[in-house]
Amino acid sequence: MHHQPVTVWPVIAGITVLIVSLAHLFLRKERRERPWDDFALVSVRDETAQRSFALHGRETLAKGLKECSGPFQVMTGSGPVIVLPNRFADEIKNDPGLEFNKGIKQDFFPDYPGFEAFREGLEPDSVSMEAIHKKLTPSLGLVTDDLVEETTAALHDIYGEDDHWQTISIKNSTLDLVARTSSRVFLGEDLCRDEQWIKIAKGYTINAFTGAFKLRLVPALLRPLWQWFIPELKALRNVVGNARRLIETEVVKQAAVVEEALRAGRKPPKLVNTLRWMYELAGGRRVDYTGAQLAFTIVSNPDKLVPRNAWLTRMLPQVAMGAQSALHAQAIINICERPELLQELREEIISVIGERGWKNASLHRLELMDSYIKEIQRLHPANVVSMNRYANKSVQLSDGSVLPKGSRIQVCADSLNPQMYPDPDRFDAKRYLKMRQEPGEASKWQLAAVHASNMGFGLGRHACPGRFFAVHHIKVSLCHMLLKYDWRLVPGADPAQYDFEESVRRIKPSFQVQYRRRREEINLDMF
Repeated sequence: MHHQPVTVWPVIAGITVLIVSLAHLFLRKERRERPWDDFALVSVRDETAQRSFALHGRETLAKGLKECSGPFQVMTGSGPVIVLPNRFADEIKNDPGLEFNKGIKQDFFPDYPGFEAFREGLEPDSVSMEAIHKKLTPSLGLVTDDLVEETTAALHDIYGEDDHWQTISIKNSTLDLVARTSSRVFLGEDLCRDEQWIKIAKGYTINAFTGAFKLRLVPALLRPLWQWFIPELKALRNVVGNARRLIETEVVKQAAVVEEALRAGRKPPKLVNTLRWMYELAGGRRVDYTGAQLAFTIVSNPDKLVPRNAWLTRMLPQVAMGAQSALHAQAIINICERPELLQELREEIISVIGERGWKNASLHRLELMDSYIKEIQRLHPANVVSMNRYANKSVQLSDGSVLPKGSRIQVCADSLNPQMYPDPDRFDAKRYLKMRQEPGEASKWQLAAVHASNMGFGLGRHACPGRFFAVHHIKVSLCHMLLKYDWRLVPGADPAQYDFEESVRRIKPSFQVQYRRRREEINLDMF
């Protein structure tokens, strides 16, 4: 019998690939976790640097600021990050050598299927970003009626009309509210109430972040193949497919209405949503409507973010649901903890909206509410670092420190600086209102304004482009929530509860408040 010769070369090749891959993984891990020279590595409580920041992030940062005269570094789950004291914020805010997008692209995979939201969201010249800058921000007055209408409908569905005290998770309920009301502006009336879309919008994040985390553990050489075997990435691709079917159907429907009107020589009916705006702005360019909408909602469930990628928390202000729902929830918690504020806020709403109706200028006149929300950002920030950057080249700071090429940078907040904020640990709802009354300071301390002492919306060229809509949105919501409902802490319950990991603080979904329907002094739906 004739036997085919057995060659060992495929076996040798396979073993070689395996050895190279394992060596690559080890060297990459070593390189990623090695601290930078010339910067103190800070830790507390005799913990390793990584455990110190993971378990006691804010304490670690406070120690670094106290003991180091300049920049220092902490060890995050994604490697070392150089932390700058706040005095460097204005110095680096527009430095072209410090980029935001590149770091995100390294940790996520915008060219892989399922990560379309990252590809679209990280493209600075995308049609979706153009829609935010050119359409959404200048059209805030036009979206108000839709926001008011959807807020009324959503509050009815989520909180109901019962005038007896009821108990609810404030985090989960405000997430439901924001998911629906923001989707009204992003997608229009039909899809914002579609249960399948709401499920997609609230659930996309967990698979994206967990899947990316697992894929980063795999050597780069194997990722194109390995992506197909990670369960979360399979689920992610399915979610994107479901989203694409919903959104593309809506795009076709809206486009057909426009084309039919144009063929008949009529002006197309006005629709105020980002799908229509993107369609109008496209001008023949390729547009990934689905990727854009998922980018708008990518942190719709911030509790599910992989916290060791605190680098990504810069994204929180830029998209609607995650940051907005957290801010909504904290605003209600503060009312429960300080009930004396509620009547003053109600009186302002009654006076301003009652006299002027739902106009853009009316919302600007809610100055106490504006100050109240900004004080929440100052004293209860989701993150105490901001301005995440990646050094494309070595950058020298004014104190002589050199940020190495390839390093990641964050800037500490300065919100508890007693020289800037007298009695900084005290919550003062009128703090920014009083600051605005100083000569020449009227616009500097508005909620949407960005400055180094309060970086709730970032700073510099990467400041949140959607912050004007975010302010508009939360004011509409709070007008309804405060006038239509009473709020209180659950009698006998513990104070507000939070989860901490690295520098991030999040309200626990299990934390509950009580509410009941009340008869509002003015009918907010009549204006």
